[in-house]
Amino acid sequence: VAITSVRRGTPADRAGIRPGDLLVALNGIATDSVGAFRRAISALRGSPDAQLAIQRGPAQYRLTLPLE
Repeated sequence: VAITSVRRGTPADRAGIRPGDLLVALNGIATDSVGAFRRAISALRGSPDAQLAIQRGPAQYRLTLPLE
């Protein structure tokens, strides 16, 4: 899933996520299709945070973002 925009001042913005980054996984669920992304989002309900795997170019990193 390609990130197309990041709202200023959000946890994603403060973590350095940028348009063009790829969301590879969300809470351990691979986001390699729209359906997988929707399942991963649904699994977040009630969670205080989300664990993301982000790819930027050849590098991949993981981070935890609080859910607002």
